[in-house]
Amino acid sequence: MPLLRRVAPLLGALVTVLALLELSVFLGVETGLIEGVQRPSFGRDAYWWGDHPELGVWRRPNASFEHVSPCFDVSYRTNAVGARDVERSRDERAPRVAVLGDSFLEGWGVHDDERLSNRLEAATGIEHLNLAMPHFGPYQELLAYQLIAAKFAHDAVLIGILPANDFIDSDLDLASALPLYEYRYRPYLVGTAPPYQRFDLREPPVRHALRTHSYAFNALLRVLSLRQLPARQPAPVGEARRAPSWFYDFGPAQLQRLAWTLNALAQQAGDRPVTVLLIPVLDDFQRQQRAGPNPLAPQLAALTASAGVKIVDLLPAMSAPVGQWGRYFFSCDYHWNAEGNQVAFERGFAALQRDLYERLAAHPIVRPAQNP
Repeated sequence: MPLLRRVAPLLGALVTVLALLELSVFLGVETGLIEGVQRPSFGRDAYWWGDHPELGVWRRPNASFEHVSPCFDVSYRTNAVGARDVERSRDERAPRVAVLGDSFLEGWGVHDDERLSNRLEAATGIEHLNLAMPHFGPYQELLAYQLIAAKFAHDAVLIGILPANDFIDSDLDLASALPLYEYRYRPYLVGTAPPYQRFDLREPPVRHALRTHSYAFNALLRVLSLRQLPARQPAPVGEARRAPSWFYDFGPAQLQRLAWTLNALAQQAGDRPVTVLLIPVLDDFQRQQRAGPNPLAPQLAALTASAGVKIVDLLPAMSAPVGQWGRYFFSCDYHWNAEGNQVAFERGFAALQRDLYERLAAHPIVRPAQNP
């Protein structure tokens, strides 16, 4: 009891300090004085499905969400399978493309009609089922193809690869080396070479409880995460090293895992053409300006050619005069804005026409008519 009497005031003071800290961060986030801190979901989220048993993360069916940030305010809505897309029939005789990827192809921060897949659908008259999902890595995209896309009639696959984070999203060792990396909890392929094994990394219960209920904890994660740099292969010395880019700094094991995933997707797709879009962020443009052509596109093409995969590299396609790359991206966010999606469409369409739509037209998949 004497010990309890001595400790009680200290515990009371600690609780008071933590409560004041939580209140201060709450007010700062909700009034806009503090930016970049994730709001706690306080339990079950009506839109995001953060513990999907197969995909790790997905969206809830027939749900809506208003995505508000300092530089955009956009409403999202999901269909019956939890995709951010209009309702699509499972059976369709007309040609159709299944679209996979992460937040860039999902249309982070832009309206549906501004994103790349909708622009492609409008230009071609071909339905594009958008099954892209924020925070997905390539292995999750393969799982989404098996779990969701395969249930819908489709004739081709378009998958977006974002080197800026997809190499980390695919590599358990890299993700584990960044304990504050917010997207590390997911299914992974583990092993140094095929055959890989699946491993599901789940968030510890205490951390999950704090992240979903505390503004102050999320602010701490934000501050600490800004001090971490992802581990890449050593970049060349000199000027080029000042712009790190996964178009250049990947390692052999990371490239092999990505190529294996894409080849597995092509095998699952059967006779359907599979086209990969390599998506650049601002650092990639800066590195290209200093270092020249990137090695990722030709090396990945060589490793996936036997599976019939085509690579469309948007990094050189979207090149612009020095200093003008920023117009592709939100001022408060590293994702493409509406202009970035438009330029990706304009610069990438010719390659997609050759590597996707002409292949689709040359080898149509004939499906029987449905009974009336």
